[in-house]
Amino acid sequence: MAAEALTDAILSVDLPKAGLLSIVGARIIGRLDLSAREIPKVIRFRGCYFDDEVDLKYTDARSISFALSSISRLNLAATSIHGNLLLDEADIRDGVTLYGGSLSGSLSCKGAKIACRDWYALDASLCNIGGALLCGENFHAEGGVSIARAHVGGDVNFNSAQLTGHKNRPALSGQDTKIDGQINLSYSSSSGGVDLRDSRIGGNVECVETVLRNKAKVTLDASGARISGRLDAARIDADGGIILRACEVDALTMAAGRIHNDGGGAVELSDIQTGRSIDLRNVNILGHVTLVDGNVGRDLILSGARLKGGRSNVSVYAEGLSTRGGIYLTRSFESSGGLDFDNARIGGSFYGTKAIVRTNGGTALSLRGTVIGGDLELQSANLTGDITGRACDVGRAVILDQIEVASRKPPALNLPGLKVGSDFSASKAVIDGGISLAGASISGEASFIESEVKGIGDLPSLSLDRGELKGQLSFAHAKLHGQIRLHGAHIHAVLSFDNTVLTCPRKKKGEEIVALIMRHMIVDESVYAQFAEIGGAMDLIDARVGAWRDVKDAWPEVIAVVGFKYNAITGSPKVTIKDRLEWCNRNKPSFALQPFEQLAQVCRASGNEEDARKIGIEMQRLLRNHNKSEIRKLVTVPWSFTLRVLIGYGYKPWRIVVPFVIFAIIGTIIFSTLHADGHITTVPGPRKLDFNSFRYTVDLLFPVALLGQRGNFVVDSVAAWFSFFFTVTGWFLTYIFIAGLAGIFKRA
Repeated sequence: MAAEALTDAILSVDLPKAGLLSIVGARIIGRLDLSAREIPKVIRFRGCYFDDEVDLKYTDARSISFALSSISRLNLAATSIHGNLLLDEADIRDGVTLYGGSLSGSLSCKGAKIACRDWYALDASLCNIGGALLCGENFHAEGGVSIARAHVGGDVNFNSAQLTGHKNRPALSGQDTKIDGQINLSYSSSSGGVDLRDSRIGGNVECVETVLRNKAKVTLDASGARISGRLDAARIDADGGIILRACEVDALTMAAGRIHNDGGGAVELSDIQTGRSIDLRNVNILGHVTLVDGNVGRDLILSGARLKGGRSNVSVYAEGLSTRGGIYLTRSFESSGGLDFDNARIGGSFYGTKAIVRTNGGTALSLRGTVIGGDLELQSANLTGDITGRACDVGRAVILDQIEVASRKPPALNLPGLKVGSDFSASKAVIDGGISLAGASISGEASFIESEVKGIGDLPSLSLDRGELKGQLSFAHAKLHGQIRLHGAHIHAVLSFDNTVLTCPRKKKGEEIVALIMRHMIVDESVYAQFAEIGGAMDLIDARVGAWRDVKDAWPEVIAVVGFKYNAITGSPKVTIKDRLEWCNRNKPSFALQPFEQLAQVCRASGNEEDARKIGIEMQRLLRNHNKSEIRKLVTVPWSFTLRVLIGYGYKPWRIVVPFVIFAIIGTIIFSTLHADGHITTVPGPRKLDFNSFRYTVDLLFPVALLGQRGNFVVDSVAAWFSFFFTVTGWFLTYIFIAGLAGIFKRA
């Protein structure tokens, strides 16, 4: 049938208004031109073959069907159809144009095959479709489909469709489209990308098991879209990026999907707004995931996911992310690239149990300024790269038990200014690169029991400078290689180093290694410094503790204790006061009295006056011998020895009795012999007293003694020298005794 004859027939056939004209199995030769006409009838072509274009532009028609027909080109631009347009199983060789058209019913292209070399295979841009757009059931569009800025009153269905875009045009263009129902792309295959930017979708977006191919480019772009339902892309297979920037959606899932975009970002979710969770569990992603400034109504789930940052050393960028629920990186989550959650606000907990993160020398997990309402749990996680979180705030506990962290960039666990609402636990952890908790505030306990921590080079294994713990801090049975810094920290309970091994790297000969720094630290209760081994000095300068309990065998060679204050001190095995004095003497290289004064004060407070006196004596001995020139020591050393022996520098003045007795015995013997030899005779006169050598000696030794011996006997030159010696000795011993009682020799 010639096209012109068919045109005349359609327009001239006398049928009632709204009647039906059905043409089946015809071959139409030539161009069928019905443009700018009014066709009040329902036209149905079924199984027809059109050699040339069918032109219906600007036409006003009722329902039209080209089912099972073959058409060169179908032009329906600006056409108004009061009913449906059916292209089911049609074969259209050079495209369908519905640009600016209007359908009160639905557009159905089920099973159709449409191709176009130079434009979209199906162009329904700016079209108003009152019903549904049905392009499923193995629909093929070689050249892509455009519904940009269109309005679809029902659903859009591309289920099981195959869409191919040409010349940088997307396979499906739906930019700024309004769809009152849902859009279904499940089980479909697209090459060239799907563009839903700024679209408005009243239902769900279904992309279950969808295959998207647009290598190194964007496969799905729904930036700025508003989706009233969920976006379900479970088991999606995408070669290229997915962008949902500033998208609003009720929920998002890409569970068990595969998304590869080695050229850049694989999943872009910046500024996304969701009412419920984002579910990326078990997803396989090559290229980074971006969630910057996103807002998630519930949880972010990445459990079991496999992420590889591609050319970037970061797998997840989530700076400024906000979630009402938690973040889940559990069930063997694995990432080849770091995770950046800086300044995120997480309403629930951050779970990373058994997570594996590998970086090429970068940061494995970044939590700078992050606020976590629940727990931070990385139990049994394995990270190559540091964990950094300056000023991170955790509402409940930090659980890092059995974690393994290795970083070439120290410290491996870098959490200065950390705030924890409950406990901090890193028991049985292995951390290669050191720990920094400087300025941290922990409301509960902190535990590093049985952990192994290694600092890099001269850097500390752990730093808690100016930190505060409401509970205890325990390093029991831990092994640490590198300095422990607790400068200015405040522990409100117990500090325990029970069976701790603390070693430090060797330094040059003559350089002092300081293994433990507790300078200006405050511990309200006991410090159990019961190290199994400590390979360096301890700095306890100006520290204050409730009690100090240590092990003698683990004392380092140098213990700086100037200003160190404690209420009690004990040691094991039994530590004598002599041992404790030797402990005080390890305050090198400087000398100070304060450690001895503190020890004596504690002894007095416990009622042990004897040990307090021993401490005072040792303190005075050291004070007199310290920092004197060799010439002065010729005088000061003997004098100090004399004071220590005679009166214990005034702490034991009764010792003076011993020399008095000794000299009395010696004098008794000497003067008895001198009297017998006639060197001592009685003073001439009426009174004759018997000579008693003991009383005579005592009368000489004690300046205040009035025993009537010295004035009643005369001595010759030999005995006079002995009398002079014992008189001077008596005065000297008496002076020493009185001065000792007065505390003159107790130097401050």
